[in-house]
Parts: sequence; C-alpha cells; structure tokens
Amino acid sequence: MYVKRINLFNDSDRCIFNKTFVYNLIFIIILLVILLALILIKKDIYYQNIITFTDNKSACIYVEKDYLNSIKNKKKIIIDDVDYEYNIERIEEKKDIYFVYINFNIELKIDEDYYKIFMGKEKLIEYFIRIIKNNK
Repeated sequence: MYVKRINLFNDSDRCIFNKTFVYNLIFIIILLVILLALILIKKDIYYQNIITFTDNKSACIYVEKDYLNSIKNKKKIIIDDVDYEYNIERIEEKKDIYFVYINFNIELKIDEDYYKIFMGKEKLIEYFIRIIKNNK
C-alpha cells in the first residue's frame, strides 16, 4: 500500500514565499528611508505679508496676531531677496491685524509689495502637519 506524503510547503509555495519576503523587505527599507528623510531634513520657514513704504527710510508691515511676538524678536527683513536691518517704531492694533511701523537705517528705493522674515527651520514632517492643519 502506497501512502502519499503531503508536503505543506511544496517548491512553488517556497518560491512565492521568498519573492513576497524580498518585496516586503524592499518596501520596508523604502518606507524607513522616507521616514528618516521626513525627520532629519529641515526646511526654512518664513513669514510673508504686505509692506507699505511711507517714505524712503520707513515702512509699515502687516502682521497677524499669532506672529507678532516672533516678529518683534527678529531684526532682519527680506525684500527682493535682500536682507535689511530695521527698528520697530510703534505698533498699532486693528482687529486681528497689527500694523508695525519700522524704520530702516538706510534709504531704500524699492517697489516691492511683499516682505518676508526668516522664522527658523522646521522638519519636513512638521511642515506637512502645518500645511494639513491650515487646509482644514
């Protein structure tokens, strides 16, 4: 009498298992690389808004309420990709917007309507979280 042995893992099953293991390992490695990039790579963050020049040495910048304290601590403003130092003369509040009157040490002849102030660096994952929160 002949008894057939049942092989739980025949050759085709082993081949399929090995290939799926390799693909799963490649997927995990790619996922780890993406996560490390999100954690380790940092991006510059700027605050940007409207600037209105009152004369050649002074201007008024518009600042949202949440960013006022950060703007007070900064002393460099970027207009047309050039850094300028400034001093704060006075601050006026109207609703949720602050009008910050600043004075430059030199005379400027710029027609740009926007300024930006460097706020620091943030990780890419923090950047994506901030973008997602602002869109909701």
